[in-house]
Amino acid sequence: MEIPYSKHTVIAGVSGSGKSTLAYDVIYAAANQKLIRCMSDGEKIFHAKMKTPKVEMIEGLSTVISLKQVKPNHNPRSTIGTFTDIAPGIRSLIAFYGQCSCPCCDKIFPQSNLSRLIRDMEALPDKTIAEVGFPYFFTRRNSREQQIESLRKRGFRFVYVGGACLSLRDFIPINEAGEFILVVENRFQTSATLTKSDINCLKNAASHGDRYFFIHLSGTDTIKIQKFYQKHGCAKHHFFASSFEPSDFSYNNISCACAECMGSGIKKITHPLKVIKNPKKTLQQGVFYPDIYSMSHPYSYMSLYSLASHYNFPFDVPYEELSEKAKNLILYGTGEDTFLLKRPPGYDKPLPNYLDREGKPIRFQGILIRLEELYQDMLSDPTLPTPAQK
Repeated sequence: MEIPYSKHTVIAGVSGSGKSTLAYDVIYAAANQKLIRCMSDGEKIFHAKMKTPKVEMIEGLSTVISLKQVKPNHNPRSTIGTFTDIAPGIRSLIAFYGQCSCPCCDKIFPQSNLSRLIRDMEALPDKTIAEVGFPYFFTRRNSREQQIESLRKRGFRFVYVGGACLSLRDFIPINEAGEFILVVENRFQTSATLTKSDINCLKNAASHGDRYFFIHLSGTDTIKIQKFYQKHGCAKHHFFASSFEPSDFSYNNISCACAECMGSGIKKITHPLKVIKNPKKTLQQGVFYPDIYSMSHPYSYMSLYSLASHYNFPFDVPYEELSEKAKNLILYGTGEDTFLLKRPPGYDKPLPNYLDREGKPIRFQGILIRLEELYQDMLSDPTLPTPAQK
């Protein structure tokens, strides 16, 4: 039989006459095998191989796309690429043949095989100092202060902000940072054979930076060091990228998901009315549910009083009578703006020693913003207490 090009051909027949067998088990199976024969061994493992069709000869067969006889799922992760099974091929093409760009200057450079990069580092003169790290891109899920604190808790000690190396024990000028900062993983001296800890340092930096990492080299042979940079990455900013895998671009990989909806297609936010217990009460009496914002805690009480005092809205008026500007400040915070922590007249509850003292500048995070950040932290680490428990 002959099937013409550039024509809409329909295979018709009674039930059981072999329509699906001809379309899927013969034509599509032959095209599938022809495509797989053109792939490398590494790419073949990501594609399902179909049985060889029992035909003598097929000529002129081009690339074939199979649309199965099922209705598409109403799922935010279901796309044309997943439904037509093109997505695995696209992911393989990007992973094996994609090039990388420097986050600083957009210079294009190829992916680096980590084994070859380690071998070339071992060829550098002995006692060349290597400082290894990764770029940390700020997200909108949490405040920058929280993300810096997260880096401290993970054990990192130094970061580069605006070209200056700073200790995480000190104050970090977050406003001077751009979209990302450089986090130092570790430092070591190169040798003819890198130690296991040195190799793990490189692997960890690549993992923490989503395959991107940097290596600052300092030594006597600057020519060899420059050639190393030019061969593997950006010679100006010393960025590298280890080899990607198709799974790095999978919709099931959480690191590839949208930071706002985490791949679900739905952004969940806290409704303002759901946190208010009684809008007829005043801020002083406690208008919010105690699990969300407890006025029995002295710091919470003084923070809200100081906010009202600084922005000139009443502390002893029912919440429903407050202006929209005052409600927005309470629910969404002051951002980067600060004000002094004050003690209300006649309020004698002592502050815990580990909190800010009276007269110190503070920020008000906002009740909804704090609740959403606690919820996101709980999703990323199920062992953490729930927002109500905090």
